[in-house]
Order: sequence, then structure tokens, then C-alpha cells
Amino acid sequence: MLDQYPPPPNSPLRVVLQTKTHLVPGDEFSERCRNMKNLICRHLWDRDFDHRRDRWSSHLANFGYDNRTCYFLLDHGQCTGGEAAVPVLWFKWTGTSFVAVQKPLPHRFRLELERRPFYQARQPPPATKRSREPLDAATRRQIIRSRLRSNMRIPETDVEFLRNPEQARLLKEEIDPRFWERVDALLEP
Repeated sequence: MLDQYPPPPNSPLRVVLQTKTHLVPGDEFSERCRNMKNLICRHLWDRDFDHRRDRWSSHLANFGYDNRTCYFLLDHGQCTGGEAAVPVLWFKWTGTSFVAVQKPLPHRFRLELERRPFYQARQPPPATKRSREPLDAATRRQIIRSRLRSNMRIPETDVEFLRNPEQARLLKEEIDPRFWERVDALLEP
């Protein structure tokens, strides 16, 4: 717990947010995540998310499905005293407000936080672009399925991949039927 609430703006802090997918405002994945990042930062510090001070990750944020529990982690500030020194706030988002959970984090949450180290400020990306090996067709379909479940934008390269009738047929067999309508609309000429 924190000695001071709201927390001082420069103090390191971890924020765990628990909600349901249909309660997160926005349409596609990136918009929903951006909205939640900004809502948390406005609630705690009266400002929008700042990539220089804040780090973000999501867990089970499959926005293609309604009423699924999902989690977000926002790490704020810098820490030099080890992760044990970083306080953790736990909130539930109701769709309109944050509710502070005034009990200890469940054991499974604490284990997950231990697996996710408190991130320091991001290092600038390397100046050179890494070349990637081309993905096999099954892996590409798996990535597309994941994007559909998360309600992410489908890049044009994936749309072109799905213009291959065999790949489209295989994906249709592999995905929940609720997502095929979206794929079908992307493939229309």
C-alpha cells in the first residue's frame, strides 16, 4: 500500500488493473489500450500516459470477446532500490470509474508481477533494422487469429496473404465464426 494517495508524481509505482473486455472504451485493440493508459494516468496524476515515464503491458486483452476478464499493468517512474521497494496499487475498472481494491494482491497476481520485472525507461531502438525470417503459413494464420481475438487492426500484408484462397479457407476453419465476417469484409474487392 501507499503512504500517500494519490502517489507523488515522480515515485515509482506499479498499477494492476482488472476489468472485463466489454468495459474497456474504444473499438480496436490499440485504441482501447491507449484509452486505458490515459484513464489510469489521469486518475492518478491528472495527465495522459507518457512513454518517457510509464510502461505498459496487457494480459488476456482479447477484445474480440465480450465479458472476459483482462488485466493491465502500468509501471511508472524509476526504481533503484529493487522491485520489492516499488508499491503496487490494484484497481478494478467498472466501465465508468476506478475502484481501489483494499486487500492484498492474490498469490497468482504476485507471481505474475515477479515474472514481469519493473521496467526502467526504454532504451532507444537500434539504428539498424533486423531482418526477419519469413513466417510459415501456419504461423501467419496463428498471428491473424490472435489479432482477431484481440480486435487488432489486420495489416495489409496479412490481407494480401489471405487473398490466397487456400489460406483463407484454412483460417476460416480455424477461427471462431464470429470473426469470419470481419475477414470476409477485408477480402472484398
